[in-house]
Amino acid sequence: ETPAAPAAEAPAAEAAVATEPATAAAATAAQIESVLTPEGFDLEQVTAIIDASDIPPAQKETLKRLVTSAQSNPALLRSALEQVKAIMQ
Repeated sequence: ETPAAPAAEAPAAEAAVATEPATAAAATAAQIESVLTPEGFDLEQVTAIIDASDIPPAQKETLKRLVTSAQSNPALLRSALEQVKAIMQ
């Protein structure tokens, strides 16, 4: 047993820990991208995404009203979700 072995393992362990948030962020981004499509649409999740964003409160309310009113019309919903995506970027 040499003291060098634990020291060599430490950077690898730190790198693994550092990639966990990036992996979680990528998974979250993929989930967000999925619900912002007519096929994966979930009003509750889209509303939560809008609420969690850093946009002004009035803009949040406008987007939520837009998505809610468009949810029963696939063509309008696609357009509304594209607007949400554009604002979130």
